[in-house]
Amino acid sequence: MTETKKTSLSAGLAVYAVLKEALKDKVTKVYPVVATEDAVMPFLVYRRTGVRSNPSKVGTCFDSSVIELSVFSKDYGEGVEIIEAARSTLENKTIRCTKEKDGFDMVVGCTQMTDCEEIWDGDCYRQDLTIECKI
Repeated sequence: MTETKKTSLSAGLAVYAVLKEALKDKVTKVYPVVATEDAVMPFLVYRRTGVRSNPSKVGTCFDSSVIELSVFSKDYGEGVEIIEAARSTLENKTIRCTKEKDGFDMVVGCTQMTDCEEIWDGDCYRQDLTIECKI
């Protein structure tokens, strides 16, 4: 069976490993899409919120994907510190995944922050950040 080439739909797989390593001392866990009911704060949830393909005459030049990061914390300052660390980990960085290390080959360029928001979400502070990734 031929392996399917990874596209921007798989960007979250690359982002996960980088965030997990960079934030390991700051958050209890990094979750894709949604946290578990028993999640302990502070934690980070990431998800893909958009995708765009830029075609050319010979195929797709590059894909881009928008990844949203959300930090949930009891303390406002702690949440800000964590989202700053996440931004610094990804923005203007290149993530290189290899079949040997990650199980797939992919290069993800996390180019720029595109939006942010902060809110009180029921029982905690939430810091949101969106970043564009090019594959």
